Amino acid sequence: MSDTSAPPEEKIETPAKPTESAGRYSLADDGQIFFQENASNPLPGVAVGRIVKGAALLSPDTDYEPAREWLAIHVRGVLEPLFLLKQEAGEGALPEGPARAIGDKLYAHLGVIKRTELEGEIAGLDPDLRKALRGKGVRLGPILAFLPALVKPAAVKMRALLWGLWHDKALPMARPVDGRVSEVVDPAAIDPDFYRMIGYPVFGPRAIRIDMLDRVVTDVYDSAVKGVFEAKHKYAEWLGTNLDGLYAILEAMGHRRLKEDAAVAAPAEMPAAEPVVEAAAVAEPESEPASEPTPEPASASEAPLSDAIAAVMAEAPSVPKPAPVSVKFMLRRGRMSDQPQGPRERRGGHDRKPRERNERQSRAGHEKRHEDRNVRTDAPKKAYDPNKPQRPKHHDGDRPSITEVNGTVARFEMAYSPLQGERFAFGPPLLQRVPAFVFLAGTSAGLMTARKNPAELGAFLMKRGLWLLFVEVVIISTGVTFAPLGIAELGGHTLVFMQVIWAIGASMVLLAFVQRLGAGFCFGLGAL
Repeated sequence: MSDTSAPPEEKIETPAKPTESAGRYSLADDGQIFFQENASNPLPGVAVGRIVKGAALLSPDTDYEPAREWLAIHVRGVLEPLFLLKQEAGEGALPEGPARAIGDKLYAHLGVIKRTELEGEIAGLDPDLRKALRGKGVRLGPILAFLPALVKPAAVKMRALLWGLWHDKALPMARPVDGRVSEVVDPAAIDPDFYRMIGYPVFGPRAIRIDMLDRVVTDVYDSAVKGVFEAKHKYAEWLGTNLDGLYAILEAMGHRRLKEDAAVAAPAEMPAAEPVVEAAAVAEPESEPASEPTPEPASASEAPLSDAIAAVMAEAPSVPKPAPVSVKFMLRRGRMSDQPQGPRERRGGHDRKPRERNERQSRAGHEKRHEDRNVRTDAPKKAYDPNKPQRPKHHDGDRPSITEVNGTVARFEMAYSPLQGERFAFGPPLLQRVPAFVFLAGTSAGLMTARKNPAELGAFLMKRGLWLLFVEVVIISTGVTFAPLGIAELGGHTLVFMQVIWAIGASMVLLAFVQRLGAGFCFGLGAL
């Protein structure tokens, strides 16, 4: 009898679907999703799926169903300032109009967009709309509009992953090292749009973090005088590069490097080297009579000579190294962007090509010039002053764009400009408080006449005044310069600050003697 029963089915064990309460998910740079059962374990765990392209740039999907909800929450949490721009209702939502349009464009460009693409919307902003954008953390910079909160490494990493996924690039995407201010790149081998949208726009040979780039550009236009600015060494520190890299970045922005003055760069070390050689030559004959005869005359003559030369070299004053020559640049005219600036590009980013005029165009131009010559007046033209750019009609303290300035110099406003009634809400500036300090010191000395006789008051004022002079001349000056024995750049002299404390101390020493002449004399002297 044959066995007609069906064979038992083979049981295939499938791993249990992990839950968020049992562990944690993590997302790698290459798009893999890992799950770690022990939430306190720093290791990523096991790979359970991958992130895939979704319906929108900021709405990725995954091939692992249990992690889909976590992925949406994770992306929104890392890029929270960007998602807040899409808030449609409730407190803090951007109002309809130009502000909402700017928020939508920033959202579509991962939080970084060229300012030239927002000129129409920016022109329609009033003070209330600008305030609403600042409340969302939007920075309308001179070159780019961006969200400073997204320069953190986690946000940069997430934007790089989403951009590569949306554009079907191989993951992981090459990006700057976490926390690095700038990084050398090959402009011909990279996509500048990618680096801009992750917060590292490319200028010249370097990709620069957008917040530090904005800091340098702002200081350049703040410090420019008559269209010329100095390439300060602190710019290189801010951008994380050397001076040659800084000059390359400024030239890539369109600024023109001025020719260096040969007189300024003349070396100054040669005159200081001659006295040392002469002193060594003079010391040579002086050392010969002092030498005593020994069985080895050759070695005996060499030893005093070398000792004399070493002594002269030790006594020779050290020559300070000359300060690096400052390099100046002429400000770029017109609009500024992060597009590569070729040698043929001029104002507005257009190439000037030779004009091909025919005979009719030449004749028309000649007639136009003839008409202009006939209507020309003798009134002198106003000289152009680059230090007085045209300011926008409506502004509430935001820095105007370089594109809104006609000329080569732009002056920026502070982010907060107090009203006239609020300007001295916390008291006048320090220089205006100095007379009050001296007045109060004299008042306190006058009040002490009720408790001390002239001899005791004079001794007290003398000791207090000398102590204040010592504090100003010795303690404060040493604390500022850290050179109590002298500064080499000043020829070994000590730099002494004689300011408010010194003035009060000297006044007390003088008052120790003058107070013996009576209160009336002191009052009259103080009134002068």
